[in-house]
Amino acid sequence: MIKQAKNGKKYKIYAFINGKKFTLESFDLDQKRLANAKTKNLEGYSEQQLLDEYNLNLKPIESDRITFDSAFKQYYKVIEAEPDLESKTKDGYISILKAHIQPYISKTYLDEYKAADFKHGENSTKNGLLTSYRMQNGERTNERIGKLTIQRALQYFKKFLLYCKDQEWDIEIEELLSFEFHPRQLENRKTEQSNWLPKSNEVFNMINSQKNPGKKAWVHMLAETGLELSAALGVCYDDVYYDEEQGFHVIDVQHSLDGDSHFRPHYLKTDKRKRKVQITITLYNLLKAWMDIQLSPKTFARQYRRVFPYRKELGASIVKQAAKKAGVEWQKGVSPFRKFSASVMYAKRVLDDASFAARYGWEKGLNTFKGFYQKPLSDLNKNKRTAALNNLITNGGKHAD
Repeated sequence: MIKQAKNGKKYKIYAFINGKKFTLESFDLDQKRLANAKTKNLEGYSEQQLLDEYNLNLKPIESDRITFDSAFKQYYKVIEAEPDLESKTKDGYISILKAHIQPYISKTYLDEYKAADFKHGENSTKNGLLTSYRMQNGERTNERIGKLTIQRALQYFKKFLLYCKDQEWDIEIEELLSFEFHPRQLENRKTEQSNWLPKSNEVFNMINSQKNPGKKAWVHMLAETGLELSAALGVCYDDVYYDEEQGFHVIDVQHSLDGDSHFRPHYLKTDKRKRKVQITITLYNLLKAWMDIQLSPKTFARQYRRVFPYRKELGASIVKQAAKKAGVEWQKGVSPFRKFSASVMYAKRVLDDASFAARYGWEKGLNTFKGFYQKPLSDLNKNKRTAALNNLITNGGKHAD
């Protein structure tokens, strides 16, 4: 059988003889007519004529075939050399492929791998990915990976396949590139960690377990505001103030840290993440006291004084230490604080949906209509909103000091 296909920057003509695939001709993209004419001509050839005409060997030469192991190794080197990717991002790409894709590829050579090897059967890559377990300290845990990891693994695998095609290695990718998991296949794939949420009294105890004023202010700020770790570490002295126009204290979120904990002035992932977040007088006083204590705060980019001059690892570690002191079985970084803050505020219903989404920097809001058309009502329930913030972190009626 003769087949013509677009492969990267070329039109290629293939012959399939006795289950083997051979590349017969290659044409530039501006030579499509020639490619079509040649394809039509070759369709009249017998298998023996093709073998003789192109000197084809039905037994492929092993040295000319690319193994998955060598292809992945080469691809990882390309990722590691990419100047525009942060080291943490590179590590994430590679670790997901190594943990959740490579172990479930059943073929040795690229040219052996078909769409069916990915999609069908107990030993398929898809089935392996859906049943894969999380890695921790180089070993598999007993916890299945979640929906986000599955989607990322598929996305990264497709990028790898495109890289193979760019190298003009023999592998069929067209059907795989169009594959997407059906939503039903990923239902209920949230892990225990992603479902876990600290209770209000646990957050209260974590804050008050801290005697160091800086650590106490840090934990309280994360719990109350739900700021992302990189944005929280980007908060500077000039970003904490009383907003006379709005009539309450705010943190003006403008800066962030990159994956390697380098300060990035006026940089956040999206414009929506630059926002003013209302804070309680309690949190403002904690931040103000901590800023006053630092007699000579470290300056970044020559002019920015960060309130918490920590690296990301230290910021997350302080939270884990606070949880341990308070007897809380904390799970995963600082993201539970973001879920806690948002869940409690949404349940109190003191913000309209647009204002709620704006507080947490969510670009699309709660849905398309509300995200694009509903106007924030900045004065709506102002007193109730302040009361809700003041009661966000309590312990049976008591407030965090």
